[in-house]
Amino acid sequence: MTTREKLLNASLDLFSVRGYRAVSIREIASAVGIRESAVYNHFTNKRNIMESLAAEAVKKIAEFSQSLHRRAVRHPEKKNTPGIRESYSRLALELFLFYTQDDFISKFRKLLTIEQFADPEAGNLYRGYFVGGVIKEQKQLFADFVKTGYFVPCDPETAAVQFYSPVFLFCSDYDTGGDGRMLQRKLKSHTEQFAKLYEKN
Repeated sequence: MTTREKLLNASLDLFSVRGYRAVSIREIASAVGIRESAVYNHFTNKRNIMESLAAEAVKKIAEFSQSLHRRAVRHPEKKNTPGIRESYSRLALELFLFYTQDDFISKFRKLLTIEQFADPEAGNLYRGYFVGGVIKEQKQLFADFVKTGYFVPCDPETAAVQFYSPVFLFCSDYDTGGDGRMLQRKLKSHTEQFAKLYEKN
């Protein structure tokens, strides 16, 4: 691992617990075991570290989203096949696991959760990555379901909100000590109920 990577990892560790504003360059350098002045060989300032973390998060989230939607419902017109019927159950679980078990994304999400109230840019990132952006993607997916007759006629955005809200809630529960296995069982129950509401018989 390069010194730059070590600095990013140490920064994320500290930011995700104490917030961006509460951590100094000196503390980041100390966590890596280098002099404070050596940090500036890799980053111009603390904001540059934050920007680098955000860029890495964008890359990881984009890769995950593309992979997930490639593996999600590919042919919703083929009703009642096991792969189709389980697709949004898998979607909910994989979202939950990505947000809570991916070490980088989990910490970055916690960082933005802390900073969203003090930094408008952090708030925009938080909404874009973990609220509005997810709803937008799922709205399109569910609109396709309605169009192909897999779902009953409905407002796709409302369906997306109903689908994603428990995922978001359970991630918050997990962050504050919730039982991961129990939350996964609750997610399964949620998606089964969701299917009863929206799936066309």
